[in-house]
Amino acid sequence: MGPVVEGIMELDQLATVRWTEFVPVTRETGGDILDRLFSGEKVIVFATGKVEAGVDLGDIDKDQVSVNGDGVTVDLPEPEILSASLDEERTRVYDRDFSPLNIRPDDELVEEARL
Repeated sequence: MGPVVEGIMELDQLATVRWTEFVPVTRETGGDILDRLFSGEKVIVFATGKVEAGVDLGDIDKDQVSVNGDGVTVDLPEPEILSASLDEERTRVYDRDFSPLNIRPDDELVEEARL
């Protein structure tokens, strides 16, 4: 009888890919034509962030590990996005367009685009 795997300790993540993503994000307010006339607004934010993908080794359980002969086989979980973060210094408002009668800009619209 060969060795028996009794358990796997929870390990960290194995990041296999890192990249910087640059995405234009558009948000608009205003419903009907009167709404758009008095409070309509459109904002375009260029969001820049870092994304990391790989596998979460903590998801491996003993059924995914087998010992055969002199080797060990580990079936890895499906890759996934491990983390994503916004680069505050490189994210900026590109354009902001107000309707003709809009006198109160909506700063929450910019925050919504950033999120």
